Amino acid sequence: MRKLAWLIAIVVAACAAPVPVPSSSPGMPTAGSTNTPSPAVRPTPLVPTALPESVRLVHAYPFEPGIMSAAAGWFFGVVTESDSAATIVRIDPEGTVTRRRLTDPLVGYFSHAAAQGQALFIGTSVVARFTSASDELLRVDASTLAVTARVALPGAVVALAADSEGLWVGLADRILRLDPVSLVVPASSAIRGITLPPLGLASLNVLARGPGGLWATVGDALHTALYRFDPLSLAVLSRTDVPESGQGIQAVAGPESVWITGEDFARRVDASGRLSEAVPEAGPQVATAQGRGLLALVTSGAVSETLVQISEGGAVVASSEVGDGGAHLVVDGPDVWLLDGLSLAHWVLVSPAS
Repeated sequence: MRKLAWLIAIVVAACAAPVPVPSSSPGMPTAGSTNTPSPAVRPTPLVPTALPESVRLVHAYPFEPGIMSAAAGWFFGVVTESDSAATIVRIDPEGTVTRRRLTDPLVGYFSHAAAQGQALFIGTSVVARFTSASDELLRVDASTLAVTARVALPGAVVALAADSEGLWVGLADRILRLDPVSLVVPASSAIRGITLPPLGLASLNVLARGPGGLWATVGDALHTALYRFDPLSLAVLSRTDVPESGQGIQAVAGPESVWITGEDFARRVDASGRLSEAVPEAGPQVATAQGRGLLALVTSGAVSETLVQISEGGAVVASSEVGDGGAHLVVDGPDVWLLDGLSLAHWVLVSPAS
């Protein structure tokens, strides 16, 4: 199997220039307004790439969400205006944009978002030296974009996961299962062995719902463990030590697959927690499960980043340059959402099943 880094190098060398993003009219409509953009056209590359394209560009929107998520064909983003005001944005499958302004004293601490078909959930990560306020989880109605519920939390939100069956919140040392309408907490599970500052740096890193249960990576730069929890009781079903070390090792999951990714590797995980052989030198900046494969945003140090599709067996099967993709990657079915500088770029997968 060819190494992933070698294949990415071919792609980068084959493209004569970064793909320009279509321009959009500046400014944002007033709160509550809607508009339907016309599709953008992506120029044909001057030199054919060595691999098939992974995505094609649909449209670029003239705003930059700080946090974002997508579900059931709807995209949601939060555009921060100040420490106490933000605009919640929804884009429907036809491309119509709806906005609602939110005034809240914790806007400056919004850190994570997760969407279901009926709601957007926003978690905070407050800085104690700046405020005495407790962290919170907010529920935003998907149709009206109004906040319909909120609950105080005993710590900062470090991860969120949601699907049609439930809602889970990750704090540094525990996982909460919440009712997605009332935000009542019917289950909570503390994770043993975590050492938080000032005694240590180990903590929960990410939550992901996929085959086999609710997945989380827990650890620090020296050691990471992959946990599998029962989605209802939050009982630990399995624990697997990750052979690699380093910051930012995460679990990503979808209905068909679970992966873990780090600075220079990716591994597929079966439903019992057993790890596959590592895909070497993957180096994804951010990644998400896509079908039985992986969709990863990688960088080679250039301004333009590359979105690659990796098959179930670990081979790179498609690749596209996507500009300055940032650290956010949201995938909902065939729709792929990335930042591009100060804009939001909507791409669509050329071959959704990898």
